[in-house]
Amino acid sequence: MEQNVAVARPELVLLGPHLEPPTPLGAATRGILPQPSRLEVVIGADDRRQAPDATAYPWRCIASLRIEAADGTLWSGTGWFASPLLVVTAGHCVYLHENGGWARSIEVMPGCNGPDRPFGSALTTRFRTIGGWVEGRLETHDYGAILLPVESGIAGLE
Repeated sequence: MEQNVAVARPELVLLGPHLEPPTPLGAATRGILPQPSRLEVVIGADDRRQAPDATAYPWRCIASLRIEAADGTLWSGTGWFASPLLVVTAGHCVYLHENGGWARSIEVMPGCNGPDRPFGSALTTRFRTIGGWVEGRLETHDYGAILLPVESGIAGLE
């Protein structure tokens, strides 16, 4: 895997005095995500609403992420498709400072709604973030990218 600073890999620890780290997936098995209450931390009032149809545009362009950190721990995250092979996400989803640095792998599941994966999923080991996140842990640099393989098998996102 590439290990350069300008083009790097993930971490899933939110930094800053007002942010708490997300809860790891723990004993989740491949393909089955635990209940959301065990997966996330919501900062402020939780005013989220479930999408009426996760397969409709623009909701199908939002993906759930299942992240395996370098130390083997499992995490969840969210990203959005900028193109059929590029998912934009947070830097802490690709480079996890407290869990060994670059993620070992990320499973991308567009339009995921509970156990339903209407567009399937793709597993990748190609990620990018910038030095401000990798070296400095700067919140203003907490962004990253997930590069999907051409043969990812995710259809319907064009």
